[in-house]
Formats: sequence, structure tokens, C-alpha cells
Amino acid sequence: MRTPTTPPSRLNKKQIGAWDDPSLIQAAHLFQDTGKISIQEIIAEAVNYGVGMYGRKPILKVSRDRFVKRKKSRAGTNEGDKMPTCRNGKARIAAWFDNKDKDALVDFCKEVGIKQEALILMGLPNVIPQDLLEKTGYTLKTKKAA
Repeated sequence: MRTPTTPPSRLNKKQIGAWDDPSLIQAAHLFQDTGKISIQEIIAEAVNYGVGMYGRKPILKVSRDRFVKRKKSRAGTNEGDKMPTCRNGKARIAAWFDNKDKDALVDFCKEVGIKQEALILMGLPNVIPQDLLEKTGYTLKTKKAA
């Protein structure tokens, strides 16, 4: 029997993620499928966009730690009686970042008074190409109605 250990790719790292409209998350995965960018880079750019809205310099470095893109078991829409209402009908997007980068983000969020998830969601629609957002049916009008 194998003893559970932290994989090397996760050592000294913490996860940053958000729950939102499945069409927005699907658009992010379609953007990843183009091969030009990874989910980690998409989230880093989205967070940095949100941080920039506050007149600050980027916090997360936009880099690709993994060269293998996950295609199996991507996060789907969560629905059910046992789901919290804040996550019901939403999908998740997340990536792993260095501890020091995550800690810097936590400090920024405390200072400004905003959730990390809100920073990601502020930037995602601006990072993903418009044609991919339209392809999945995501619009800002849809977001405001939700």
C-alpha cells in the first residue's frame, strides 16, 4: 500500500480558484485547448488584471509549470441537494501557485477588502478571447442576470 504524499508538482504550492458560470469556465478550457496558454496562465492573467484595476503591479507570475494539459476529469457543473447554494449550478477553475505568490495575493486581498475569487472573476472575461466567450454563450448580460 502506498503512503499518500504530496506530488513534487504541488510541493510549496497553494491552490487559487473560483466558482462561476459554467459557460465562462468552458471558455477558459477552450482557450487552453488552443495550446497557446495553460489554465495556470489564464488564472494568473485574470488575477493580475483584477489587481491592475486597483492600480497595483501584477502579483502572480504568468508562467507554465506543467507542460501536460489535463483533459480528463475537468471540473463540471455542480448540482445537487447537498451542494451549497453559492456553488450550485456553477463550475470551478483552479491552479497551483507558489506559496509566496499566494501569500502576497492574500495580503493584497486583505488590504483592499476583496475576495481572491472576485479578482479572478473580474479578469477572466477580459483575458479570454471574445469569440470563445460567444461560442460558449457567456455574456456579461448573462452574468448580471445570474
